[in-house]
Amino acid sequence: ACSAQVARQLSRFPDTVPLVLEPDVNFFKRIATQEQETARQFLSKKRFAVSREWTVAQFMQSVRQKLRLPSAYAMFLFVSREPEDNVLPCNSSTMEEVYAEHADPSNGILWVTLVVERTFGA
Repeated sequence: ACSAQVARQLSRFPDTVPLVLEPDVNFFKRIATQEQETARQFLSKKRFAVSREWTVAQFMQSVRQKLRLPSAYAMFLFVSREPEDNVLPCNSSTMEEVYAEHADPSNGILWVTLVVERTFGA
C-alpha cells in the first residue's frame, strides 16, 4: 500500500522526492509552549513531496518557516533507511542525492527525523 502510494506520487510528480518527516521523541519537550500548536499542525501531515532540486538547507529553511521556529533553536534533520541508522546529510546536497542514497528500498520513502535544540542559553 505504501509503495503503491509512492509510485503514484512519483508518476504524478516526477520532480519530487517522497519523504516522511517526523519529530524526534523529545521534540515537543524542547520547544516553548507557544510554538507547539503550530508545530503539531504542520507535523501532523507527516508525508511531503519535496523538489528534487532543493538542497537540504533549502528544505530545512522551508520547514523552519512553516514551524515558525525562532532563531533561539538549532534545527537538525537526520535521514535514514531504518530508524536506528540516522545520518546527518550535508546541507549542500540536493534532496535527489539524499533520496538516492538513503531512501528505504522496500517502500521508496525517505525517512527524516526533525531534531531541535535550544541555543545561546535560551
